[in-house]
Amino acid sequence: MKLKLFSLEDFINQATSPVAIATRVKTKVVDNEFFSGKLFIQHYYVVLTSRWKKDLKVVVVYEEHIGGPAEMHIEEKIKEKVKELEEKLITKFEVLDGTFFP
Repeated sequence: MKLKLFSLEDFINQATSPVAIATRVKTKVVDNEFFSGKLFIQHYYVVLTSRWKKDLKVVVVYEEHIGGPAEMHIEEKIKEKVKELEEKLITKFEVLDGTFFP
C-alpha cells in the first residue's frame, strides 16, 4: 500500500529510516494540431520514499515538481534540489540513492 503525502514536513514526521531519494520523469503525450504527430511533454520530479512509522507495510511517498519542458538547465536544478533535500533529511534519516518505480 502507498500513502502519498503533500508536504515535506508531513513526510519527515511520518517516515522511518532509511529514506530513498530518486528522480522521476512524467511524460504527457499531446496531439499536435500544427504538425501531424504527437508532442511529448516531460515534467521532472524528485521523489522521496520510506516506510510509514505507524505501519511498516505502508510506503510513504513525497513528490516535488522541479521543472517542465521550458526549463533551462534542468539537470542542475535537479542536482540542487536533491542536495537541498539530503541536507534536510540527513540529520534524521539514513538517506539512500533510489530508483523510483511507480
